[in-house]
Amino acid sequence: MSDEESAIYQQKEEPKKKRKRCPPNAKVPAWIVWSRSIGAVSVLAGGFGLLQPQYFWFGVSFVYGGFVLLGVDLWFEPQLKRGSKIAGEGLLALGMVLFSLKVVFVSAPLNIASVVTALEYSAGTKIADIPWRPMYAELDVVVSNPTGGDYTDVNERAVDFPQAQAR
Repeated sequence: MSDEESAIYQQKEEPKKKRKRCPPNAKVPAWIVWSRSIGAVSVLAGGFGLLQPQYFWFGVSFVYGGFVLLGVDLWFEPQLKRGSKIAGEGLLALGMVLFSLKVVFVSAPLNIASVVTALEYSAGTKIADIPWRPMYAELDVVVSNPTGGDYTDVNERAVDFPQAQAR
């Protein structure tokens, strides 16, 4: 081994620079600690709430609230670098945008057409098993779904006029 090679091996490595850390007694505010536990729970509870149509908006508010709490928790996490926090916040913001576009603001159009027929029938005539009265008119309403999605639990209601029978 030459003198140059032995000199290379004998050189001491420079000590690595230590990363600045928060002081060991740095306290995380109590509401941040609370949000750590509630953020993920809110997202999950909101997701389950979306499965039931009557709880849709309740579930949506839980999901958005969970995203916000997770973002606050991420921002105040003392062991993460600023760049990691910004990247995490960006991912959470992207998640909120995708949730909004794919779940909340999905177009669900229904095509509705109606036809009213006011014909004079003699009293007591039965049309579709309905005893006809002079004030009645036949109203046909056609509702169609132009999308590939399936509508379940759809309720219709006709108001502001008396009904003999709805089918």
